[in-house]
Amino acid sequence: MSRGCLAAAAPRPEAMALPIRKPVQRAAVTFQGVPTMMNTLTMDRAASKAKPAHLSPKTPARSLAFLEFAVLLTLVAFSAPASAQQTPSPTAGEIVLTLPDGDEELKIEEGESKTIMVELSAQPSDEVTVTLAKTNADITLSPASLSLSFTASNWNTAQSVTVTAGQDADATDDEDTLTLSATGGITASNIVESIDIIDDDGSIVFSAAAVELIEGSEDDRSKTFTVELGAPPASKAVLSLSSGDPAAVTVSPVRLNFSASDYDKAQQVTVTAVNDGDFADEMVDITVSVVSGITAEDASKSIEVSDDDAIVVSPSNALKIWEGDDARSLAISLARVPTEDVTLTLSKTNAKVTITPATLTFTKDNHFKAQIVEISATYDDDAITNTDTITLSATGGIDAPDEIALTINEPRSRPVSEIVLTLPAGGLTIAEGGTEDITVKLGAQPSSTVDIELTKTNPDITLSRSFLTFNTSNWNTAQSVTVSAGQDDDATDDEGSLTLSVHSGGIVALQVVESIAITDDDDGSITVSAAAVDLVEGSEDDRRKTFTVKLGTPPASSAVLSVMSGDIEAVTVSPATLTFSASDYDQDQTVTVTAVDDGDSADETVDITVSVSSGITAGKVKKSVSVRDDDGRILIDPDPLSIEEGNNESFAVRLSGAPASNAVLSVTSADTSVATVSPATLTFTATDYDDEKLVNVSAVGDGDGTDDSVEIVLSVSSGYTDVDDVKKSVMVVDDDGGIVVSSTSVSLDEIDPPANPDDPYTPDTGTFTVELAAPPASKAVVSVTSPDPHAVTVSPPTLTFSASNYDDPQEVTVTALSDKDGTSEDVAIVLSIAEEGYTAADNTKAITVKDDDAGIVFDKTTMSLREGGAADRFLVSLGSPPSSSATFKVGSQGQGKDAVRVTPEILTFTYDNYKDAQAVTVSAVEDSDTSNANLTVEVSSDQGYAGASETITVEVIDDDGIVLNVPSLTLNEGDQDVPFYVSLSGIPDSGNAVISLSSADTNAVTVTPASLTFTSTNYATGQRVGVSAVQDDADASDHEVHITLTVLAGYTTAHPRTMRVHVIDDEGGIILEDSSLMTIAEGDTTGGTFNVHRMPSCR
Repeated sequence: MSRGCLAAAAPRPEAMALPIRKPVQRAAVTFQGVPTMMNTLTMDRAASKAKPAHLSPKTPARSLAFLEFAVLLTLVAFSAPASAQQTPSPTAGEIVLTLPDGDEELKIEEGESKTIMVELSAQPSDEVTVTLAKTNADITLSPASLSLSFTASNWNTAQSVTVTAGQDADATDDEDTLTLSATGGITASNIVESIDIIDDDGSIVFSAAAVELIEGSEDDRSKTFTVELGAPPASKAVLSLSSGDPAAVTVSPVRLNFSASDYDKAQQVTVTAVNDGDFADEMVDITVSVVSGITAEDASKSIEVSDDDAIVVSPSNALKIWEGDDARSLAISLARVPTEDVTLTLSKTNAKVTITPATLTFTKDNHFKAQIVEISATYDDDAITNTDTITLSATGGIDAPDEIALTINEPRSRPVSEIVLTLPAGGLTIAEGGTEDITVKLGAQPSSTVDIELTKTNPDITLSRSFLTFNTSNWNTAQSVTVSAGQDDDATDDEGSLTLSVHSGGIVALQVVESIAITDDDDGSITVSAAAVDLVEGSEDDRRKTFTVKLGTPPASSAVLSVMSGDIEAVTVSPATLTFSASDYDQDQTVTVTAVDDGDSADETVDITVSVSSGITAGKVKKSVSVRDDDGRILIDPDPLSIEEGNNESFAVRLSGAPASNAVLSVTSADTSVATVSPATLTFTATDYDDEKLVNVSAVGDGDGTDDSVEIVLSVSSGYTDVDDVKKSVMVVDDDGGIVVSSTSVSLDEIDPPANPDDPYTPDTGTFTVELAAPPASKAVVSVTSPDPHAVTVSPPTLTFSASNYDDPQEVTVTALSDKDGTSEDVAIVLSIAEEGYTAADNTKAITVKDDDAGIVFDKTTMSLREGGAADRFLVSLGSPPSSSATFKVGSQGQGKDAVRVTPEILTFTYDNYKDAQAVTVSAVEDSDTSNANLTVEVSSDQGYAGASETITVEVIDDDGIVLNVPSLTLNEGDQDVPFYVSLSGIPDSGNAVISLSSADTNAVTVTPASLTFTSTNYATGQRVGVSAVQDDADASDHEVHITLTVLAGYTTAHPRTMRVHVIDDEGGIILEDSSLMTIAEGDTTGGTFNVHRMPSCR
C-alpha cells in the first residue's frame, strides 16, 4: 500500500484494492458511502481521523458459491480549504487621513458637512477594508456602509468620506470621535480624530425697546432692559455683562445664569447713568458675552445718555420764523458753574438768517442767568420754505455743542399782535415752595387759532400749563397760568426765565421773556474758627497763622466764598476764594493770614471778611487779626535752609528800618563742623538798608549717614541798637547714608498646612541680611515691610543700628504663606528709615514664592508614533484655578525634538475653565534618516501659574531602512532560485552598507547570496536574492521559514527585516485501516464497513 502527502500542487491518481468475499448465492454488493460508478468520498485533511465506507448485499445476477472482488479507491483531486489557502502577509503601513482646507482639527457647524479624504500609505498585500465608527448620534457619515475598500491598484487613490453634523434644539457645542480601523492586507494603527460640533442655535436676545437715560434725572437716570437666550443650553449657561464706559453707564448684575428650563424667560438688567463733569451726551454699549455653557456671538445693547450739564436753551424745540417778520428770541443759560469763563458762539449756514448777538459770555457768577439772542430771516422773492440749523459751540470752561433746528417760512398775511403777559404786583418773585399766578391774552384778533407755548429754564420751576390756545373769539380773554417754585435742601436763592412764544396760528408776535426769582427759604451761614489770631510782624514763628472756614448748610451744587483783608498793607490772606460742594460744605477749609512788614512801628488790627460770591445765600462774616509791629529788626526769610552735604546755598538779609549811621551785622555759624558762612559781616547804610544782601552757607561733609542742623546767627555789632539777634535754621542733608541688602536670591516654596490642625506645620522660610553704608550719629532704625503680608511675612519688623555696629549684617527672616490659587508671587520687601536722624533711600529685596497649588494634569504620560503615520493627542487641564488667566507654552524638547510637530503652541486657561481638558495634537514628521526618535513634549506656564510644567514622553518609530519589493514568497517543494529584490531607503551612513541574509531553516529554504553591498550611488537600486525550497521525502508537511536581513556595516541605524517563505510539500496518499479480506453473507442487510485514512498534509 502506498503512503505519501496529499499535495495540492500536483494531485495524482492512486489506486488501492480492498478484497471482499461474498457467498455465491448472490452475485453483487452495494458500496455505500463510496458507491460504484465513480462515486466519491470526501475526507478531512487531518490524517488521524478515519472515515467509514459501507457495503451492503444485493441480489446476484447469477448463482455462484462465492463472489470475490475488490473495491478500488482512487485519489482524483486535492482541494485545500480556505484556511489552508496561501494568504500573503499584510504590508506594514498607515491609514492616511487628510482634513479639509489643511485644517489641523475637524470642526463642523451644526447643519454643515465637511469632506475628509482617506488613503493608505503603502500598497497592501491583499484587499483592505477601512471601517469608520463614530459615537455621537448627531454625526452621520457617508458612505452609509461606514467602510472603504482599498486594493493593490487603488491604495493611494484618496476616497472621500462626508461628515455631517445634524441640527439639535440646544445651543451647546458638542463633540464626537471618528475612529478609522483597517483589516486585510495591511497592518495599520487606528486613527482617532476628534470632531468639534459648533452649535448654531445660540443667540442672546434683548428686549426691543430703546433705552434712553438722562444724567442726574430722578426718574430717568436708571432704566432696565431684558435678556434671554434663543435656544436652551445643555445644562447651565453663564453670561457676563460689561459697560463699554463704566464712567458713563453702570450695569447690574454683571452675570446672568440660564438653565435649559428657563433659557427663554427674560431676566432684567438695570443700567444707570453716572453723573460726570462734562456737558456731552453719550452712547454706551452694554456687551453681553458667553462665559460658559452655550455658544453664541457677543451681543450689544446701545444705551443713550442725555447729559444734564448741557446748555439750556428756551424754547428747546425747533424754532419757526417768518421771512420779514420780527425776530424770535432764544433764552440761553448754562446749567452748572463752568470751570472758567465760557464763550458761547452761535453759527448758522443760511445767508437769510441773522443772529444777534452771535457771541455770549458766561462767568461763574452769571452762568445761570438767561441771555437773549434774536433770530430773524430776511425777505426774498421766492416761494420756498427754507431750513437752517443754529449751532451753539462753547470754548473755555465747558465743552457742550448743541443744535437747534430752524424753519424759515414764507411770509403770509397775518395780523401783527403781541402776547400780553400780566404779572403779580411784585413781579415774578416766588418763595421756595410757593406759587404765583400770571395771566396771558393777545393784543389783537388773530386770523385763525393761535397756540402760545410756555417754556421755562429752571427744573425747580413748574408750570400748570405748557400751551394756551386762543381763537378769533377769546383772543382778548386772559387765561391763567400758575408758576410754582420747588423746595430744595440748599440755602441758595435761584432764578430762571419764562418764555412765551407763538407756536402756531394766525398772528405775528414777539416772544415774551420774563425773569423768575426764587427766594430760598433755607438759612445759610458761614462759620469761622473761634480761636484768636495774633501775628507778630517779621517774627519767624508768629508772622503767619491760620483760621478755618466752613458752611452751616449745603449749597445746591457749589458755593464760592470770597476772603478779603481789610488792609492788605498790614495783612494778606491766602487763598482769596474758597469753594464748597454739597458733599464737603461742613468740612473746615484753611485760610492763612500773614503780617506784612511795614515802615511804621504801630500795632494794628485787621478784619478779614468772608462773604458769598455765588452758590448760596448767607451773611458776611469777619475775623479779626491783630498784628504787633517789629520795626527795627533784622529781616530774613523765616523758612529753614536745606543744603546737601558738600554743597552751597545762600539766604538774603535786610533791615526793617534805616539806621542812624552804618549798621554792621555779625554773621556766625553755631557749628562750623556742620556749616560755614561768608561773609562774616554785613554793612547797611541809611540808603541801602532795605536792599537784600546775601549770606553764603557751605555744608561740610562728614563720614556718617546722619542729617545735621545748625543755626546761623545774625547779630548787630554796631549802628543799630536795641535789635534782637536773628537765627537762620540750616538743615544739612547727609549724602553718605544707605541701606545695603544681601544680593543672594531668596526663593520660598508655598506649603499647605495639614488637614488636621493639630498636626505640626512648618512653612518654608528664608533669610537675607541688612546693614548700613555709613554710621549714624547715634542710631538708625530701619523698617522692614512686606507689601503683601498674605504671601510673605517678615521678622523682625524693624532693625536698629548704632555707630559701632552699622556695618554688621542683621538677619531678616521671610516666611511664605499658603493660599488657594495656583499663582506664584514675587514680593519686594521694602526697607526704609523709620526714624529721623539717618538719611538713606528706600531699598527692596525680591522674594519669590513658588505656588504649591499649581498642577498641570495630563490624561497619559507616554505616546508612540510611527513616522509618517497617524497623529495622536493628549489632554491637558489644571489641578487648581489660576488667579485670573494663565497661558502655557507647548513644545517638544530633547535631541529628537524636530521629529514631531505640536499643535497648538499656546494654551490659555481661566478661573472658569481650568478643569476643562484642552487637546494637544502630536504628529510625527517624515525625515530621511533611519533613526527612531525619543523626546518629550513639555507644557510649561508662560505666565499666571507658578511656573508649573509637565512633560509627556514620545517615541517616534522610524519607517526608513531596508526595503523589500515583496513581503513574502510561496514556493513548491523543489523550486529553485525564486527571486526577490532588496534596496535601501536612504544613503548609507558612511562608506558602503553591508546587509547579511540568513535562512532560519536551511533544511527547508536556502538563500543566496549570503550578503549584499550597497554604495551611496546604488542604494536605491534593488539587488536580486534567490530563494530555493529543499526537496525532502521525510515528511508530508508544508514549511514556513523566515529569511532575516541584518545590517553588518555602514547603515547602523536601520532595523532588521524579515522575508517570510512558505513551502508547499508535494507528498501524500491514502491509508486503509485494515486491508484483510472482508466476508459478507448473502442476504446480510447490515452489510460491512471499512475505514479510510489519508496521509498527513504538508501543513
